[in-house]
Amino acid sequence: MTKKIDTPPLGDHVISGIDVSPVMGNYYVKYGGEPIQEQLDFFRDLGISHLFDRRVMMGAIFGNSILDVHNFDFSGYSNGSNNCNGYDGVMTRMRELPIMIGWSDCPEMLVAGETAVGIVHSTTKTLDRHILDHFFKTFFETEDPDKTKVAFSPYIFPMDYFGNFEDFDRFDEWVKEGCVQSNNGQHHLDLAKMNRLDLLRLGLSRENIHDAQHNSYRMSQHSHENGGYAISHRHVLNTPDSREGRGIVCIMLK
Repeated sequence: MTKKIDTPPLGDHVISGIDVSPVMGNYYVKYGGEPIQEQLDFFRDLGISHLFDRRVMMGAIFGNSILDVHNFDFSGYSNGSNNCNGYDGVMTRMRELPIMIGWSDCPEMLVAGETAVGIVHSTTKTLDRHILDHFFKTFFETEDPDKTKVAFSPYIFPMDYFGNFEDFDRFDEWVKEGCVQSNNGQHHLDLAKMNRLDLLRLGLSRENIHDAQHNSYRMSQHSHENGGYAISHRHVLNTPDSREGRGIVCIMLK
């Protein structure tokens, strides 16, 4: 089975990769697998395996805490867990310091400025807590919004992402902005549009927002049908016999 990495157009001064492995589901992280080896495979395919021990592996908690990394204190693993737990946005201006996170249904946003890069875990709960405002307030201390580029990981599309979201503080705002479609008592959220509107409001250019339009749920559905792994957590909940895994995204200043 073949693995595939999408390299978004974020600039020649960065190395970035998004695991968009084919529908057979040979993703880079599998529950019950060998996560360290699988991550190393991903780094090897990106051509940066010599920097593997420096990697900063995010462990998002669906809040709005931001970390600006200035040293190697958050590199690697400690006692089998992420050294960078507790942050939904991580950035750095250090060169050759890879930042990575596993993806499932939530949009993981790769961000590249001229002298800084980062990743934002930008989904319903974190958007409700204004994660992008918190992240870019720090990021734009050195970066120009007009020259900042972002790229989305695969994420769950509105057709498969529904529920009762009325308790979120920004729900009425999202309804007014056309990010919510209601059908048979269920609300379907458009995560891409929610993110895009916040990014535009913060000053990013529309042409610098890259979305490859990969639906995590349907990718998982096809993968499961072909005996592969599912990276969509919602698909796993709806399909008891599926095997769960994760994709990976990574970004680094050269």
